[in-house]
Amino acid sequence: VRKKAEGDHTHEWVCYVRGPCDEDLSFIIDKVVFVLHSSFSEPNREVHTHPFVIYERGWGQFEIQIKIYLKG
Repeated sequence: VRKKAEGDHTHEWVCYVRGPCDEDLSFIIDKVVFVLHSSFSEPNREVHTHPFVIYERGWGQFEIQIKIYLKG
């Protein structure tokens, strides 16, 4: 579902970690942490289940750091 742009938030985007054939990698991945720009509320997003994905909206470009924690 696409939402109408709100103020400066003109871009919708998704970021994910998945296998080459979209397979569930939760058998080897414990969690994924997406580190967003500090202007986001809660810039550190932890995802503990497949699919390891976040959806967000914003107004510009920035780098995302992705930390993948493997099961021990």
